[in-house]
Amino acid sequence: MTKLKKHISMFLIALLVFSVTSNIGYANEINDKSVEQEPITYVVNEEQQVAVYLEDSQESEILYHLFKDSVFEILEQGEEYSYIQTKDEEENEVLGYILNEEIDEYAIVQDKLTEEELSDEKQEEAEEAIEPPLTEEPQENAPNEEEAVSEENTSIDSTEEQDNLTEENELTEESQTDELKQDEEQQAVPDEQEVSDEEPVKSRMLMSKALVTVQGVALKNPTNVYAESSRNSTVLKSYSQGKILKFEKSNNQWLQATVYVNGKAVTGYINSDDVDLLVEKQESSRGIVYNKNLHVYATPSKSSNVLKSYNEGHTVMYSTYSAQWNEARVYANGKWQYGFIHEDDVIPENTPQSTLNGVVKNEKLHVYSGLSKSSNVLKSYNEGKSIKYRTHTANWYEATVYVNGKATTGYIHKNDVINDDAKQETLSGIAKKRVNVYSSTSTSSSILKSYSEGSTLKYKTYTKNWYQATVYVNGKATTGYIQKDAMMDEDVTRTNYRGVATASPTKVYADVSASSNVLKSYSSGSILKYRSYTDNWYEATVYVNGKATKGYINKKDVENSKNPQQSITGTAQSEVTVYKKASTTSSVLKSYSKGSKIKYKTFTSNWHEVTVYVNGKAHTGYIKTNTMEKGLKGKVIVLDAGHGGHDPGAMGIEKDLNLNTANYLRSYLIAEGAEVIMTRSTDVYLTLAERVEISHEYNADAFISIHYNSNPDPSPHGIETYYLPSNEDERELAQLIQDGVIAETGLRDRGVKNNGNFYVIRENQNISVLVELGFLSNPNEYDTVTKAAYQQKAAKGIFNGLNQYFN
Repeated sequence: MTKLKKHISMFLIALLVFSVTSNIGYANEINDKSVEQEPITYVVNEEQQVAVYLEDSQESEILYHLFKDSVFEILEQGEEYSYIQTKDEEENEVLGYILNEEIDEYAIVQDKLTEEELSDEKQEEAEEAIEPPLTEEPQENAPNEEEAVSEENTSIDSTEEQDNLTEENELTEESQTDELKQDEEQQAVPDEQEVSDEEPVKSRMLMSKALVTVQGVALKNPTNVYAESSRNSTVLKSYSQGKILKFEKSNNQWLQATVYVNGKAVTGYINSDDVDLLVEKQESSRGIVYNKNLHVYATPSKSSNVLKSYNEGHTVMYSTYSAQWNEARVYANGKWQYGFIHEDDVIPENTPQSTLNGVVKNEKLHVYSGLSKSSNVLKSYNEGKSIKYRTHTANWYEATVYVNGKATTGYIHKNDVINDDAKQETLSGIAKKRVNVYSSTSTSSSILKSYSEGSTLKYKTYTKNWYQATVYVNGKATTGYIQKDAMMDEDVTRTNYRGVATASPTKVYADVSASSNVLKSYSSGSILKYRSYTDNWYEATVYVNGKATKGYINKKDVENSKNPQQSITGTAQSEVTVYKKASTTSSVLKSYSKGSKIKYKTFTSNWHEVTVYVNGKAHTGYIKTNTMEKGLKGKVIVLDAGHGGHDPGAMGIEKDLNLNTANYLRSYLIAEGAEVIMTRSTDVYLTLAERVEISHEYNADAFISIHYNSNPDPSPHGIETYYLPSNEDERELAQLIQDGVIAETGLRDRGVKNNGNFYVIRENQNISVLVELGFLSNPNEYDTVTKAAYQQKAAKGIFNGLNQYFN
């Protein structure tokens, strides 16, 4: 205050002198251009950090930060930046650039001090240097504040020749009185700044080396000040996370602090784990955003407002603040302000990178030009390829690739690679089908070794689609690779099935091979229990000589029961026979006359399961499905339009005729209340296995595969329908469809064929037939069958056959 009034006095006197001598001063300035002007001295007058850059750019290195009361000289002023000179805390000279807008906003011109003022300033500094610490208790014999004030006033009053005081002395006296009043006010209101909950303090230099108080960030929410050095003691006061607190330095687990409770100063304790000490000297640094996003917070707390955010990999400038927080100046909400970056979210730019080796984890690995999968792809590698890269951020590696012969820096997402030092898990599994061990992670690579379906193998985890295995080739241990979808975990939970034996006989083998020993055989219609195993085999437990033995059943030899089974009460459409097994050749348990009401459960595509009582004893029996439900209503019919996509079929047009005919048939069936499933409704290619899978997925009551015929010899003509000889229901359906199509179209009847060794019939667990609706290779028949009217008639004939079969 004293210095300020002196400055004001001198300014008023100088203004008066200037008004009188302005013309003289102006003349001197013009005439004496050889005299070099002295640098202008400024002082920072606000609680701000002003960055001093190495070059006139905000992208350059920050040499130092000016704080409140920092003094600097402008050596050269530019349009946007000024070149300045200042000194750091250790009195080392600092030369650099600061923004002119920050000078205008945060600094004022400093008046030069007279020798007398310099002397006063030194005296004040000396007094400050011997000021007792904030935490020091008043001495027993020390005068109280009232006495001290009285003594000071007496000293002023006793000054000689008071009437002759200069204006400057009057200002000094006035300022001293103000200071005393301010001291009295401070004594009246308890100072709670021992533990402060104010906004973060920008300058943390202690005014005296005698002070032992330091500052730190509250880490917990809340951060408690305890009555004793124990978390179980009373909580005197609490502060929210991110608050800046003052406390006494200590090497112990507990820090001492003074808080005010009910207006009274009380000594409390803060656990050192609850605070993060501020650094004594800030250092400027550049870093890279380490995590997916970096948030600059308003206070050193992740629960505070976010001032600004940066994407992973972005370069940011900041200064050290505490062990866990850095401080950064950002432009947010239309102004420059200070915010805080968590230590975990940024990595210093000069952090050494580690070189790593790894392999491509997924089908493809892309090396991107930036830290985003939407950026340009510089290069790609296939699954299993060995590559080198360097650590970079939390989610990205850095790599050097060659693009057009030029070394280029790119980026790899961490999810796309597996480090060589990653721990591999050893697994044991069963071959679901025949397994090849390849020399690399590609089915086009050489085969090192092969194993039959059902073999038990050991291997290690590797990439997304491949396992790694060691096999012996010519007696030498060799690393190979197995496709994951070819293996089944040995400990995988098996699915239990209950079904009916369809083959006569149905054999249980000692191994997953029809050439292995037969452990046991069952007649057609026998009800069996078994478990899931490989692609083509079920696992079952049978008893051989009274001993439980593990065996295997080929999937094509059994039909699984419907799951869940549906309970139905129906009316017998004809005489109903209840068989002991799901076979018309087994013994009869009971019979019901036409019109009888029977309660039963769905079982397989051809059989229902029913409980009947014989001589008062309950028995499980089986009845034919077509004896209970008549007609197409509710029946699931799968229509398979043959060929499609890149497979056009006969004469290059068969696929279209097949689909047209299937669509006509679909309309007839829907009108009758059937549920129709199309294997394809557009011109797409399906494998035979996919077509059969659709039949199984929808538990088809009938599967009709539609085709048009062809032969190298142009003379054959007519219609024929195929079925599997082992299934009498298929023979019946095939005959009815053949008869229906002949009646509608009038083409030659080539009869039903029992050599239907077609995949869609042979591998189908449901009733299935394949119909050939005429020869495209016959010129006369070609003209007939390619017309829409014929295709509609053929569809009506198939419908009539189906309708008659289900009635």
